[in-house]
Amino acid sequence: MISTISINFLKIITALILLFMVNGVYANENCQNIPEYVCDYSLHPPLCRWEDRHYCGRGTGSAKCGNIYVKNHTEYPKGHQWKVCTNYKFIFQKDGNLVVYNPKDKAVWSSNTHKNGAEFLAMQSDGNLVIYNKHSQPIWASNTHGNRGAVLAIQDDGNVVIYNANEKAIWSTGTHGK
Repeated sequence: MISTISINFLKIITALILLFMVNGVYANENCQNIPEYVCDYSLHPPLCRWEDRHYCGRGTGSAKCGNIYVKNHTEYPKGHQWKVCTNYKFIFQKDGNLVVYNPKDKAVWSSNTHKNGAEFLAMQSDGNLVIYNKHSQPIWASNTHGNRGAVLAIQDDGNVVIYNANEKAIWSTGTHGK
């Protein structure tokens, strides 16, 4: 039989552990859960669903900071955004424009696809970042196809980069520090 004191002690310990985790004492501060719209194209028709992905970054700045890595073969609806700990944001806006915002909320790069009928953004398995309309026709692309294993990185320095499988930059927004 567990006493009331033991139960209260366990509640206090549990609360302290949760408090430390929330404040980053035990949590890995370079990691974050990010919802992603993932499609399995090996099935016919493809099966798509939202999944929480756990990403850990190798920051180029503070030890408490990190990049967000978006794996290929993923799709995102309008309104999806990524925000790194330095407050740079990469947003696929509801108007269809893909934009990088600096920490002062100033747009420093855009795809200029607002009001062009954009419906979803795809980081394809061939390494190409593409914005498609509702008819699945491309309206903008990074033109980095032919790079299987490429990864999209939203970096804590403000630059958005596609790295090939050999970790060589093959495309970027050129927004480092802007």
